[in-house]
Amino acid sequence: MSKNTVVVTNRSGARLSILGRRIMSLRETIKDQEFPFEQANDAMKFADLVNGQQQRGLTAIYAGPEINTASVDTTAVDTATSAFTQEELKAKTVVDLKTICKERKIKGYSGLNEDALIKLILTAQQ
Repeated sequence: MSKNTVVVTNRSGARLSILGRRIMSLRETIKDQEFPFEQANDAMKFADLVNGQQQRGLTAIYAGPEINTASVDTTAVDTATSAFTQEELKAKTVVDLKTICKERKIKGYSGLNEDALIKLILTAQQ
C-alpha cells in the first residue's frame, strides 16, 4: 500500500502536535517535514487541521500517494542564492528575514526590525 504524504513547512517558531504527530519548530529544523499516512482521508484531514491553525508561516500541502519532488516548494529552504524583490521580502516574517541574513552571512541583523532587515537584504544583494 502506498503512503499518502503531507508536506509541512513550519516557519512560525511554534512547536505543535496534531493528531499525535509532532511538527518541529523553525529552531529545530529548516527543512520541510514529511508525514506519511496510510489513508488519503487521514492525510487530507491532517493537512486541513494544520492549515486551520492559521499561524503565519505554517502551511501543509497534501502531496498525494507519492511525493513528486518537482512539486515541493524548495525556495523556502534555498534562500542563500535567490535574489528577492522588496515585495517578496515584505511578505516574509521577521524570522524568515533573519534566516535569509544568516544563510547569506550578512552581519548586524539580529536587533533589526522588519523594515531594516528588508533594506539590509536588498543592499547586500546588489
